[in-house]
Amino acid sequence: MLFKLHSRATFILILFLLFGCKSQETKTNKDFELVPAWAKDAVIYELFVRDFTPEGTFKAAEAKIPYLKDLGVDIVWLMPIYPIGEKGRKGTLGSPYSVKNYYQVNPEFGNKEDFRSLVQAVHQAGMKIIIGFVPNHSANDYVEMANHPDWFMRDANGNFTREVKEWSDITDFNYDNPRLRLHIIDIMKYWIEEFDIDGYRFDVAGMVPDDFWKQAIPEIRKVKPDLFLLAEWEDHKFIDFGFSADYSWKILHDLYDLRKYSKTVSQVVKTYQSKYDRYFPEGRFLNFIENHDEQRCIKKFGKTVFKPYTAFVFAMPGLPLLFMGQEFGDVTYNGSGSLFEKVTISWQAFDSTMFHFYKKLVDLRHNFPVNKAQWQKLKIDDQQRTMVIAETFEDKALLLILNFSNQTQKVSFSLPAYLDQLVNKSVLEWFSGKRIKLSENNEIPVSANDVKILLR
Repeated sequence: MLFKLHSRATFILILFLLFGCKSQETKTNKDFELVPAWAKDAVIYELFVRDFTPEGTFKAAEAKIPYLKDLGVDIVWLMPIYPIGEKGRKGTLGSPYSVKNYYQVNPEFGNKEDFRSLVQAVHQAGMKIIIGFVPNHSANDYVEMANHPDWFMRDANGNFTREVKEWSDITDFNYDNPRLRLHIIDIMKYWIEEFDIDGYRFDVAGMVPDDFWKQAIPEIRKVKPDLFLLAEWEDHKFIDFGFSADYSWKILHDLYDLRKYSKTVSQVVKTYQSKYDRYFPEGRFLNFIENHDEQRCIKKFGKTVFKPYTAFVFAMPGLPLLFMGQEFGDVTYNGSGSLFEKVTISWQAFDSTMFHFYKKLVDLRHNFPVNKAQWQKLKIDDQQRTMVIAETFEDKALLLILNFSNQTQKVSFSLPAYLDQLVNKSVLEWFSGKRIKLSENNEIPVSANDVKILLR
C-alpha cells in the first residue's frame, strides 16, 4: 500500500532505521517450521487481480494459471482482494490497501466462489497461494466503525485518525483494544479455514505492535501449521515471532547504488552476506529487483543493463520474487502510481527474449538447490565491477559470474581445492546450453552488463 509515490518507502525506511536494529530475541515456536517444506526453495509471483488481465477478475486470473505453471512459479501472491473503501478514496478505483470489509471480496474481481475456484485451480496446478493482508489500518468507512469506534485510532477531539497523515484514505486500528485484536485474528483464520489459502503477506508489519504478532501467529498456525507468512518489513525479530520471511530492501538499495556507481561490488556482497548470516538456515528473506511499490527494473536499471542485477537476485540464496509482467518487460505498470486506477499490464508488448531469460533463471532454481548450497566468494573485482561466486551442495556446483560494467570483461579466477571436481571437467553454460572446460586457473569473457552461470 503506497498512497504517495515517495512517502511510503521513505516512511518505512525511517522507521526501520530508528527501530529495526533494536529487536530482542524471542523464543521460536518449535511446533511448526517457520518456512514450510514447500516454500524453502520457492519462486514467488506477485499479482494484482485488477491489473493482471484486461478483465481484472478472478476468473481471468485463473485462466492464466497454465502460463504461471509454465513459467515455473511456486507461490502465487495476490495483492489484497477485499472491497475498497469509498470515503476519502484516492483515484477512481482506490487502493487495495484501503479495506472496507475483510470478510468479503472486491465485487470488481468476482464473488467468493470465483475466488475459491482460483485457489483450487492454483492447488491443482501444484502451486500455493497467499493473499495480502493489511493489519495496521482499514478504510475510512470500514464496516465495523459505527459499531466499534473504540477499535480505531482517534485524536484528542475523538476524530478517527492515522499515524501517517498522507495516507488519507485509511484509519489506523487501535491495538490497545483486546477485542480488536481478536477481530483481526478471526479474519486471518477465516480465509485459511474457508478457502484453504496457504499464507499471507502482511502489509507494513512493523507498524503493528510486536506483542500482537506474538499473540496472533501461534493462533493462525494452529489452523494450518505449514503457513507461509511474509512480513513487509526488514527486521529479524519477525522470524523470531514465527514469520517465514521478510524483505531485503538493503540489498535492493545497494544494487540500485551499484548501478549508479555510488557503491562497489564488494559493498553489495557485504550487505548480502550480513543478511544471509542473520537469516539462514532458519528463516528466509525475499530477494527482489522490483515489486508493486517500485519502479520497473528495466526503467530503473535499463533494458540493456538489468541482467546481472536480476541474476544476482535469482542465483543467490533467498526467495526470488517476480512482479506481474516483470518477466516479459512490461512498463505500463508504474509502481505505487498505478494502485488507484485500472492499469493493465501490457501483454501485447510481450518480449519473448526477456521472458526466456527470466524463465531460465526460474528453471535454475528448480535445477540447483540454491538455498541448501554453501556459497563462497571466488573473486570480487571492484575495478572491473565483476564478481565470481561459487555455490556447492553435495556433488553439485554452480559458478555465478557477473559483469556490472559497461564493457566486456575477461573475468579471471582460480578454483580452490574444494572445487577440484570442476578442474578439467566439462560444465554447462546455463543460458547458451554450451559446454566449456574449466581448469585450475580460468579466464572467462563476459559481455557488458551480462551474466554467465556455469553448472555441474
